[in-house]
Amino acid sequence: MEALLCQICGGPADQDERGVLWLLEDNRADWEGWPNDVLTTHPPVCLPCARKAVTMCPHLLGKYVAVRVGASDVCAVLGVPHILTRRGLAVGRPDVVALTSSDIRWVVAGQLVRGLDSCTIVDLQTEAGCRP
Repeated sequence: MEALLCQICGGPADQDERGVLWLLEDNRADWEGWPNDVLTTHPPVCLPCARKAVTMCPHLLGKYVAVRVGASDVCAVLGVPHILTRRGLAVGRPDVVALTSSDIRWVVAGQLVRGLDSCTIVDLQTEAGCRP
């Protein structure tokens, strides 16, 4: 996630002048301007893996959006917060915690979270046809 490597093969994610290629579940109805400001734990993809993923991944079958992301930053973690009590540390529920939060030191992180911005929705078939 930090190095923008493909979530499937571990090679470099596909990138062009519009940005890095991501596959997201189609949640365009969530807010105006979606997918700008989306937080994701899913790394980007390379083009060959993207073509495979949309036919094999149950979360993407028939309900994915290919997005070119012009700007993104690692801004949080998904993990298990721990709360200091009189009896010691109590385990909280998994949550997204911003890296700037003072609570971050009490989180056992499982995944990095990237915020996506400057997004352009693209057609994956057209993207695939543009490159060998």
